[in-house]
Amino acid sequence: MDRNIIKPYKITEDKETILWKDAIIVFDSSALLDLYYSPKSERQKIDTEIFTELKDRLWLPNHVQYEFLKNRENKIKKPIAEKYEPLKKKIENLTTIQKSEIPKRIDEIIRETIKGDKHPHLKQDTLNDFKIIVEDFVKKTEEFQKKILGEISIVEKEITDVENDDDVLNSLETHFKVGREYSFAEIIEITKEGKHRYEFKIPPGYGDYYNGEKKGTQIFADLIIWKQILEFSKEVKKSIIFITNDTKKDEDWCYIDKKATEQRIHSPREELIKEIKDNSSVDFWMYNLPQFLYQAKKHLNSTIKDETIQNLFQFINTKKTGAII
Repeated sequence: MDRNIIKPYKITEDKETILWKDAIIVFDSSALLDLYYSPKSERQKIDTEIFTELKDRLWLPNHVQYEFLKNRENKIKKPIAEKYEPLKKKIENLTTIQKSEIPKRIDEIIRETIKGDKHPHLKQDTLNDFKIIVEDFVKKTEEFQKKILGEISIVEKEITDVENDDDVLNSLETHFKVGREYSFAEIIEITKEGKHRYEFKIPPGYGDYYNGEKKGTQIFADLIIWKQILEFSKEVKKSIIFITNDTKKDEDWCYIDKKATEQRIHSPREELIKEIKDNSSVDFWMYNLPQFLYQAKKHLNSTIKDETIQNLFQFINTKKTGAII
């Protein structure tokens, strides 16, 4: 029995070290777009400590470039629409409730209990003292409201400013090389193969075929990206580390670590490892973005905060449950 045949499908510490020394790092648009959800200070560390270190080994399939540029503006604005606008409404409603309801109820109680010659009657000192407390609370709430809304405005401006001075886009243009664009005829040939692959749930990307959310050639976007990876890996004769956050579908790229509390990639699908080995005689492995950043701390001595990595894990988990998409 040849025990070596299983080695390409497993990861070891030694194999991982070799990959980090020599493999080409390929990003999917999902991982690149999710960089916008990291603090700018941490994005700068990714640029200077990771991308700069890996500069000659960073590569994008042309179709990833297309998907990133197509979706970046909406991704930049998404936190404002989905996070900050609802938060602003909640904060603005605070004083509305206090001004209209609580003071009104106190005044009603005072009017009903102020006369000493009939019931109900209560000592007015207690009510007046409480009214003063409420008025002071309303005032402090208005001060809080003004301060926190001001802070939100600053954050929103930072987000919108990214459109005009996009540090993520600038970093990609500085550090990444991009593969060739496929002709329409080449894409049509890929869709023909894709229809057969997806019928038998052969990865990558068959989830897009069955969920009905995409149309036309975009159904086969993942397969187009994969074909471009195969072509490039054969050309350069280098192993590939693929970074994607698009792991919510029917495991149509990779297996998910069922034991982990966070959304982690366990390993690529065997079909992909076999295909790239036969096509290019190289190894293939996968991480999501936070896993990649964790490995960068280990192999490149980057100073990315553990909090940033954990927040990205939580963000991916949120996407998987459909809470933000």
